[in-house]
Amino acid sequence: VTEAEGSLKQADKDQAELLVNDLMDGPEKDALVDRLNDLQDVIDQKSGEQKAEEKVEKAEGSWNQEDLQDARDEVDRLQDGPKKDELADRLKPLENIVPLYDQVKGSIEKAEQSKLQEDVNEAQTLLNDLVTLVGAENDKTKALQDRIDEVNRYIEAEKAVTLAENSKFERHVEEAHKLVDTLQDGDDKTHLQERLDKVKAEI
Repeated sequence: VTEAEGSLKQADKDQAELLVNDLMDGPEKDALVDRLNDLQDVIDQKSGEQKAEEKVEKAEGSWNQEDLQDARDEVDRLQDGPKKDELADRLKPLENIVPLYDQVKGSIEKAEQSKLQEDVNEAQTLLNDLVTLVGAENDKTKALQDRIDEVNRYIEAEKAVTLAENSKFERHVEEAHKLVDTLQDGDDKTHLQERLDKVKAEI
């Protein structure tokens, strides 16, 4: 029993319980059973704390609303104490981060679809709010910034292509070509290249 109390392992407690059950009934056995019952409570609490901490870590890493709710539920199930307080404190910042992260992602998707500067500006404003909460060095905010930057590059490239189409000047075509080359490969880039090729053919 003492060994199980030191290790706080379920297997050690179960082994001790088998040995205690083999003892003759009496005050000594009763005392050991009481200690084992108390030990089980401690093991269950420790197991619950470990599970809750894993859920909190997952939510901290994913910024996912479902993961946040899972973590919140798991922490709420813990007995009051310093570990519960610590995990609850770690969840508090996520209460602001997670909904804002979802909002930023939705706003960026809208800008990627519309290619409108006003939508890009709105997405950038929301992302700036998120960066204020978590810092600019966060991998998730960096990835979101990259997506906004790509839409901005597309808008600039598309303006340059339109100018080249209207002016038919070689200089404008070259400038537009440079901007189009900075875009990530994909349908948007291909479409702008096709428009430029058409202008080149007309010059």
